[in-house]
Amino acid sequence: MGKIIRVALVMKSNAKIQLSTTYKFIEIAGWVLLVILWMFSVATRSVSHPIVPSYNDYGRAVNDSAISAFIIPAICTVLFIGMTFINRYSHLFTFPGVVTTETERKQYGLAAGLIRVLKLFMVIVYMLIVLFDYLISLNRMKGISLWFMPTVLISLCLLIVFYILKAKKTA
Repeated sequence: MGKIIRVALVMKSNAKIQLSTTYKFIEIAGWVLLVILWMFSVATRSVSHPIVPSYNDYGRAVNDSAISAFIIPAICTVLFIGMTFINRYSHLFTFPGVVTTETERKQYGLAAGLIRVLKLFMVIVYMLIVLFDYLISLNRMKGISLWFMPTVLISLCLLIVFYILKAKKTA
């Protein structure tokens, strides 16, 4: 078979991206919700049962140790900080169209904005998972319903498609 060559347009620009008020709010909201996620996790583990549910392939709860309840916020924190770090280098991203000197600020701003929105979305999803864990440990729910993952995935795909279309329109 022939070689597949991936061509990526990478521009190394010194263009400073000014954050809009909306993106500043989204960034702050993400950090605040991350702190609330940790506070909720610690608070609910001190009042809930020592056995914390984890989930099998069918979304049904199975018992697990209480320490595993902190794995979810830890994973969220690592991903959030990693995405924050990556967002500082938006000029290294691959873009869906040709980035010219006229459109580079808009393209970089859109890319950085997408990462910020994805971070907020991720924290909200992880918060819902921790909330469901808590409710399941109190026997108020039997498991995460079947609508949860498809809703999350469809929302994520729509969000990404929206930003890609916006980026192509800007290019």
